[in-house]
Amino acid sequence: MESKIRRALASHAKLAVDAGEISNTQNLFDVGLTSFACVQLMMRLEEVFDVEFPDELLKKATFESIAAIEQNIERLSEDTGTVSGITSLPGLLGMGTIMFAGAFHRSLMAAADIGIL
Repeated sequence: MESKIRRALASHAKLAVDAGEISNTQNLFDVGLTSFACVQLMMRLEEVFDVEFPDELLKKATFESIAAIEQNIERLSEDTGTVSGITSLPGLLGMGTIMFAGAFHRSLMAAADIGIL
């Protein structure tokens, strides 16, 4: 499983370092994983492992490290009895909503800081 995760990282995460050189517990966001790349990575992992990340797992901690990704995929496969499922449009929209909400919140906070709001 780890090698498949590393291949997905190498092809979709656009990290600043080689995916093969990252420790299992290293924070992926510290080595360049962005929110956009995280969504692309999630979609690739869903394809590779034939799982669906439910809305409650669409958070930064789920994709924070190789170990976290592996643990969550194992949990998803245990929940279904096998590694199965389909890519989730609602899940993808949920991740997009989270990213949009974060960007919107930052914009509001910036506007408040400069006295526009």
